[in-house]
Amino acid sequence: MLVALLAALGQSVSLLIDKIILSKRRVDEKTYLLAVFFFIFVGGVILYPFFGRVNWTQALELKNVLIFSVIVVSAIIWNILYCEAVKKEDVGEVQLISMTQPIMTILLASILLPAERSLDVIFVSLFAALVLIYAHKRRYSIKFDKPALWLIFGVFLMALESVLAKFLLDIYSPLAFYCFRVAMITVFFVFYTRKNFFSLNFGNQSLVVLNSLIALSFMVLKLVGYQKYGVVNTTTILLLSPAFVYLLNPLILKEKIPKKTIYATIVILLAIVYLQLR
Repeated sequence: MLVALLAALGQSVSLLIDKIILSKRRVDEKTYLLAVFFFIFVGGVILYPFFGRVNWTQALELKNVLIFSVIVVSAIIWNILYCEAVKKEDVGEVQLISMTQPIMTILLASILLPAERSLDVIFVSLFAALVLIYAHKRRYSIKFDKPALWLIFGVFLMALESVLAKFLLDIYSPLAFYCFRVAMITVFFVFYTRKNFFSLNFGNQSLVVLNSLIALSFMVLKLVGYQKYGVVNTTTILLLSPAFVYLLNPLILKEKIPKKTIYATIVILLAIVYLQLR
């Protein structure tokens, strides 16, 4: 449980740094995307000798190569769709659509992972996810225009990637899996973005490096959570990430905590306690 909680906290801090770099400092999103993936890859390479492990005999089996390929392609597509949606849609609408990912992840896990088919766990997790969406809805609603529909598809790919990763975590260590995934994505974005992130000033580069290290940490911890606790349980705990964002906002971005978010956090905590005690 501690691993998943640390992943949720890391994800929250990373989101706040994203907001500072993209909104406050107005760094181009494509330049930022390439820079983050590059530095995540560098961090993964440094740590690989200590935590990297791959069973190459199994990894090179056709089935596992295909699963890994689907994961990489899915990650590339949803990153592009997400950036496009952020440029064209209201931020509130993008956040609202993105919050459907846990629901999709839980449903896909219950379909594709027989070991995770538990009706009470699925019900409690889905209820917590729906409460989270309600707490953040406020004045935003989803307009089903073309960018929104593409983003919904992108969120589905995020969920699919999360569930498919579970199949490979007995073959790759979490760090090795994420390192190879990021390497493939980085190569793609070098050609797709055609940006030179070394033109960023020292302050922005420092924030990018910091956020890359945080992102590497929380993504690996999330994969460890999938490996140890299962996709559904870990996804439920990760619902705390938006709550952490709002708790940290008054300290970092000087924003108030909505009452709905406090209530949603209590519901999510109760759901986590139930899942740990069942």
